[in-house]
Amino acid sequence: MFINLNPDTIGLGRTDFRQLLSLAPACGFGGIDFPVASVHSAREAGRLKSMVADAGMQWGLLPLSCDFLRAGDERCGEGLAELEAVLPLAEAAGCEKAYCHVWPGSDEREFEENFAWHVDRLRRLCSLLGSAGVRLGIEFIGAKTLQDSFRFPFIRSVEGAMELIDAADCGLGIVVDCFHWYTSGATLQDLSEALAGQHVVNVHANDAAAGRARDEQLDGQRSMPLETGLVDAPGVLRALDRLGYDGPVIAEPFSPHRERFARMSPQEVLEEVGACMKKLFRTAGLARS
Repeated sequence: MFINLNPDTIGLGRTDFRQLLSLAPACGFGGIDFPVASVHSAREAGRLKSMVADAGMQWGLLPLSCDFLRAGDERCGEGLAELEAVLPLAEAAGCEKAYCHVWPGSDEREFEENFAWHVDRLRRLCSLLGSAGVRLGIEFIGAKTLQDSFRFPFIRSVEGAMELIDAADCGLGIVVDCFHWYTSGATLQDLSEALAGQHVVNVHANDAAAGRARDEQLDGQRSMPLETGLVDAPGVLRALDRLGYDGPVIAEPFSPHRERFARMSPQEVLEEVGACMKKLFRTAGLARS
């Protein structure tokens, strides 16, 4: 596994990619997400590929152009067209992973209809991404408070996500978010059993907010890994390591940290986040690569 830099999750979404690339390795990052908005040609994508390799890093994920598992038909069509334009650049750069999250409910569709709707969307998305050698992972959202905000409940567990992956049968992988694993009520054994032989695309490391029970946690309010000790993020990493996962791990704390990070310099943010993630890897007993 390697510590991956997703600028958006730590308040650095507007920071120049080259500046981030110059700072990240010294702070412990081994990977960085593909900067879709700042790449306009295959030649430029190839240069970035070389720059990332020269920095001793690798690509994390390709950000998608819209929320494909919530958008209406018109926006989904626009998003697919936008993605089709970007994919040759990602392919030239050698970026091979992407992900989207599965919302835990719907106000329009009951479970069975929603399940079939997701299968159709995921097959369309996988077909397009796969044409450029990009593998898609889906992330389940475990927060009960978010599911309760919808009229009809939907998937909020690793087992449910695996059922959707099996039904879509289009080469999907899975994303494991430590906060969502915790809020879904799963155990480490549940995680290991559900993911045995499966392809993990990405891991999100975080902690739950202090002073709230598991079912009271709010999706957009989290803590940095190891901050409150409610989420066994080291245990999740160890379980995934035993399953052979060797891909990117990002810090995804959301509020209030993302807002605090936005007021800091990029170097200060990367130093703090990098130190936290290195401690997480040490606590999990994993050598950082």
